Amino acid sequence: MVKDYFQDLSKYPNSQSIENALNLATILYAATKLDLINLSEELIVNWFDQIEAIVQQSLDKSTEPFEKCSLLEVMGFLRMHQRQYGFRQLKISEVMEPFEKILELLNESPQYPVSQLEIRLIP
Repeated sequence: MVKDYFQDLSKYPNSQSIENALNLATILYAATKLDLINLSEELIVNWFDQIEAIVQQSLDKSTEPFEKCSLLEVMGFLRMHQRQYGFRQLKISEVMEPFEKILELLNESPQYPVSQLEIRLIP
């Protein structure tokens, strides 16, 4: 069932669906490391790569600043997890780049909930 979810992910390329997929992939990775489920790390890395590709495609197509900010937020957290889990060798500057781009777009997207991002970044 989980594999089907990730197979169909590209059909729902909005920021909320993508964030949900990232959250699920993160939980599944932790559950795998705790031997609670039997999924290969290679499969989970593939899902992270798939999520990244969908985010990038959506960013490339998006013209709405609010949606771009939301997608950049997902990309930032995706990169954090990829670095933390050792899936990709990313510099801190590469992890922070999407968040910096959000700051550049804030004037164009006053409805973007930047205060919630602050809470998520600095608990």
